[in-house]
Formats: sequence, C-alpha cells, structure tokens
Amino acid sequence: MMLMSELIEEFISLAIKTGGWMVLDRLYLKNKIVGIIGEETLEELSQQKVGEPIEDALTTLVESVSEFKKLGMGQRQELETQLADILTPPPSVVNALFAQRYEKDPEDATRYFAEVNSVNHFVGPVKTPVVEGDIHVWDSSISLADTTEETGRCPLCMSNEGFEGDSKTKNRQTQRLIRMNLLGETWNYQFERNPLFEQQAYFSSENHEEMTYGKDRIERLVTLSDIFPHYFVGEAGGMTPSGFSEENIEHASFYGAIGQAPLSKATVAQTSSMSLFPSIEVQELDWVIPAIRLVGKDKTMLIQAAHFVEALVLKHVLESSSEDREYGLPLVIEKTDKGYLLTLVLVNPSVLSETSLDFWEIIGCVNVTKESSKEETLEQVTTLYELVSQGIKVADYLVGL
Repeated sequence: MMLMSELIEEFISLAIKTGGWMVLDRLYLKNKIVGIIGEETLEELSQQKVGEPIEDALTTLVESVSEFKKLGMGQRQELETQLADILTPPPSVVNALFAQRYEKDPEDATRYFAEVNSVNHFVGPVKTPVVEGDIHVWDSSISLADTTEETGRCPLCMSNEGFEGDSKTKNRQTQRLIRMNLLGETWNYQFERNPLFEQQAYFSSENHEEMTYGKDRIERLVTLSDIFPHYFVGEAGGMTPSGFSEENIEHASFYGAIGQAPLSKATVAQTSSMSLFPSIEVQELDWVIPAIRLVGKDKTMLIQAAHFVEALVLKHVLESSSEDREYGLPLVIEKTDKGYLLTLVLVNPSVLSETSLDFWEIIGCVNVTKESSKEETLEQVTTLYELVSQGIKVADYLVGL
C-alpha cells in the first residue's frame, strides 16, 4: 500500500521523465495536480491509502481519485484528460527531443515518442492477433484511427494536434505529431490510437491532397524506409482505409510499424531477373493476395523497377477490367541485409471482401467473400506473376535490340 501523496509524487516524476517539465517544476506540478483533483480535499486525500500502481501511475491516480470522490464516468474521463495533459510535453519540446535522439539513434527516437504516447494513454495496448500460419487475423470489431468518431474531420490532418474534441470527434488534446522533411515536403509522423502492431504509425502530408500512382509515390515510400530503417512502411494504393468514407481518403499518407510485416514472411515460389534492371531480383510470393516482391540494394534502380512493374500492372487492369470498380496496388517495404524488400500487392475487389480492406489486413490477412474462396485468390498470384514476367520479357527484348 502507498499514500495518495506518494502516488502524486510518482506521477510528477513520470511527467518530468517524459521531457515536458524539469525538477524545478515539481512544486508547481504538485499544486496543479491538487487543483485538478480538488483543493478542498487535499489534506484528507493526501493521506488516503491506495494500492501499488497495477498498470501505470495515470491509471492508478485516476481510479483512486474517482473512487474517493465518487466521480461519474464523464467526470472520470475529464480528470484523466487533464492529468494526461500534464504528462504530455508541448509539440515543440517533443519534436526537439525526438530530433536530438534521432541524431544518435533512430530507434531510440521512435521509442521515446512511443513512450510519450503510451504514458499519456493516447495510444492503447497492441491488439493480439490470432496467427494462422503466416496469416494474422484480428478481431473484426477493431476500429482503426477512431474513424467511426472522426466523421467531421480528417484524422490525418495536422490541425488535429491538441484539438479538444466535439460531439463528432474524440479528444486529441494529448496528441503530438513529429514534423519531418520528406523529399522537400513537410510531412508528419503520428501513432495509431488502437494499434495492431508495435509503434503502428501514419506518415501524412502537411497538405490535404490525394496520393497518386507514379514514381513520386514509390520514391517517398523508399525514402521513408531510409528515415525509419527499423520500420516496415507501406501505402494503401487506392484502397479505402477501414472506416473511412470515400471523401476522406484523399489525404496522401503512408503506414508503418516496427519490425517485420507478416507479408514479408511469405514463401518465395520462384524468382527471376530482368536485364532492364539487372541488380533487382523479382520474386513471386505464395500469399493469399497476388504479390510480387522486388529485392535489391540499388535504391535508384529499385524505384525504377517498381515504377515499371506498377505501370505494367495498372495497364493490364485498365485493359482487362470490364467493371467500374476500384483496384488497389498497395506497396510495402522494409530494409534487410539483402537491401530493400519492396512488395507490390494487387487487390481485386471482385474477389476480395466487399467491405473495404485496411492496409493492415492486406499485409497481415485477408477476408474472403462468401461467394468466393481462398483458392480463387491464390490463382491470381500466378496470373500476376505471369503478367509481370511477360512484361519483363518484352522489356528484355527491347533492351536487346
């Protein structure tokens, strides 16, 4: 057991650790917390006995005060928001500390940013999937990015930072964004509130504009993997992210998380090469969605090869599709000892689920409709590889002339 006064001191130490305050601020913070809790109960509250922190200081303090003062749900949420705000450094401080750490170690920088988001409860615990072979299956009730709440605002826009919320939008008072330069453009880096992966993040443009197919898209993706070499990074490629309405998918963004994507563990069925891009290996993947992987250490040639394959696939889709339906060509990349591993995935709505697929489902698992079967999706893997191989042969032939 410990006293409430001791718990408050522990909470203050946590606030100082996250970087928003200094040791000289301890007395100020104590008085601020007392004001939030209720000054009239200070003496009695300070001697109140509480249990040792089970999860973290914020949870324990909120639950202890709520129980002591008999707070309702709305009052409890307001108390947690105000206390969480104390644990959250200002945007300028977070960005400065992130930059200092990044210069020495990118992993340490993202670890610090993740800690800030975890301590203030902006980011919840990572959801645990059911693993079926190489496929990760999550509870379908999980809603990403608060999209069911964000009906009035784009959740990827920088204007959300510190937004106190309204009747349609969840409180983002403790949200922080890391500003970054991506090929001369201002982008930001933020975390998913309900993660399926460790340090699940979004990288979005400062401007609310569409992401278009082409070389620029691929170059941004590869550059992000250089900036965050311990992340896998991807882009949904025209697919509608889970929960977003059609008018809210136009904000250019990429997705990422720490470690290796489940898709990266897919078995390689066969490999080939092309004389047009001699240093790039082409791999057919044994995956539930048609996927082609390009492997190589030459960044410039990798981007050119990916742009060639993308153009080839999109041309085929345009010529062969009789239905007015949106195809997706998601990308995912990570860096290994072999160099860059860049995977292009063809998402065909006529075979896959009628409901929109999230990028995280695409790289981890796939929901198949009742009308179709997993075997039908597997057949498309061979079809896609043959298409790319045919295009490669044509390119090789042209080079040989």
